[in-house]
Amino acid sequence: MDCFGCHIAYPMLNDAGRAYKQDGYRLGTITEKNPRKIEESLILNNEFPFSMRIVGRPYDKMTSGANWKVDALHEADLLIAGNPDSWISAWLDVKAADDTLSAWTPEFAEGMVGFHPSPMLNIQAGYADIFFSDPYDTLTNGGRRMTVSRKMPLEFTVGSNTKRLRDPVQQVNLNGRFLGVYYLAAVAANNGGTQGDEKDKDGMGRLAVEVTSNTHVGGFYYGGKDLIGSTAPLVEDRFRRYGVDLRHDGLFTGTSLLAVNLWSWDDNPNGTGREVTLMAGYVEIVRSLFVGKHTLVPLARYNWAGSHDDQALAESLRAYTLQLGYYLYDNVKSFAEYTAAQSGQSNNNDNRVTVQFDVVF
Repeated sequence: MDCFGCHIAYPMLNDAGRAYKQDGYRLGTITEKNPRKIEESLILNNEFPFSMRIVGRPYDKMTSGANWKVDALHEADLLIAGNPDSWISAWLDVKAADDTLSAWTPEFAEGMVGFHPSPMLNIQAGYADIFFSDPYDTLTNGGRRMTVSRKMPLEFTVGSNTKRLRDPVQQVNLNGRFLGVYYLAAVAANNGGTQGDEKDKDGMGRLAVEVTSNTHVGGFYYGGKDLIGSTAPLVEDRFRRYGVDLRHDGLFTGTSLLAVNLWSWDDNPNGTGREVTLMAGYVEIVRSLFVGKHTLVPLARYNWAGSHDDQALAESLRAYTLQLGYYLYDNVKSFAEYTAAQSGQSNNNDNRVTVQFDVVF
């Protein structure tokens, strides 16, 4: 299959791609047409299931910087996704980039192992962002995002002790689909512990209803408790995140609409004793245009965030992103992107122009 078999425009998934991801990287229940049998219960794919992704930014300029940057090679990823057994899936992402603390040192980004007995029940465990198993792209702000800029509601924290929704966490989740309803429920290590801590655990629940074959409306909850401080008595901070999301894929227009609105509450961030609330959201429109053998993909996104308490955000924030993508081939993409971020009362603006190429093989 070519890339458009699973993607509206790489890396954004279509309906077939969502089913493939949810079913544990299988087409139906078939892992591969002719796998090699080592034993009755052990198979090996004829082709090792790995992919490489190379990202470069030959031009990257922000108004806050004096000069533009040349990140001709910005990031390289080794992605492995496959089936060690007919009902078992595995995903691994090893990444090296020039903007990490240990530049160009390969790092484990995320990994997940799944058990897939039925489309109605999948069990997955690993280290990834809390919405990793969600096959829709509304809550994706990591590997499957289309842009350099990030979706604002998934990026913010309230107080210094809570995590971003895109940060990886140790987790175990259940997910599946029944009569047009997708569900996802997870238990995660508190505060994003990489080794899985012994403190209180976080919980997440998510439902998405397919109103039509190309439209879903969903919602989610994610919350937990952080203990702040290093000596007794520790201060307790309960955090809660509620959100609603929408995705519509135009069957005849090639246009996709994605939207999220998030509400957050933190009872006691930074030990202040005051509740802090935040609301943030985005609306994004993506269009695929086929021009001969190539594809043009214009994208527009509007982000917003505001707070009722100056401890969370001193002023309202807005961001506008415009991108024009060009796919030389299904797996060779380049784009030019412009983002304008604005702060409310102080009227501070920070604009960014990026030219990026993205090659996957």
